[in-house]
Amino acid sequence: MKKSFIILSWLIMPFALVAQNYIGQAQIAFNQKFANVELLYEDDNDKEVSFSFYQNGDYKEATFDKYGTWLFTRSEISLTELPSAISTAIKLEYNSFTYEGIIQLDTPNKREYEVQISADEQYIILLFNDQYQIISRTVEPLETEDDNYEDYEDSEIPDEGEIDYEDGRS
Repeated sequence: MKKSFIILSWLIMPFALVAQNYIGQAQIAFNQKFANVELLYEDDNDKEVSFSFYQNGDYKEATFDKYGTWLFTRSEISLTELPSAISTAIKLEYNSFTYEGIIQLDTPNKREYEVQISADEQYIILLFNDQYQIISRTVEPLETEDDNYEDYEDSEIPDEGEIDYEDGRS
């Protein structure tokens, strides 16, 4: 049994070291690119490592490949930081709308903006390139709180006193 554990450990160890190595490479690259930031957490898969952090009070997410190459950074920005050409284009196309969120996406070669708005009972995500042109538009129905409960009839939802708990509570 002891020999089996030792053999299994020797088989698994290289995979753990490789995973730790690419996370380490991404961590080094992150520290070089974003010095003196407040790191919140990191998330990794077999191809990328993402770091969430605050820089000068702004929330950001930076993603690196497993070799430590910076891929992109997503930053939440305010309406005042959005280029006026983009806000003007949105105002011309939509009569009435509400800004739901604005993301600035920086890559090594370009900057794009993802603008999330709600208009005419729809949730709309507009992606603008660095020339301030719309390159993608996603439209979904706007969900309301009532939408989450419309599939249930009142008779299907038990009252508090009708719930049977497995531990004997009533």
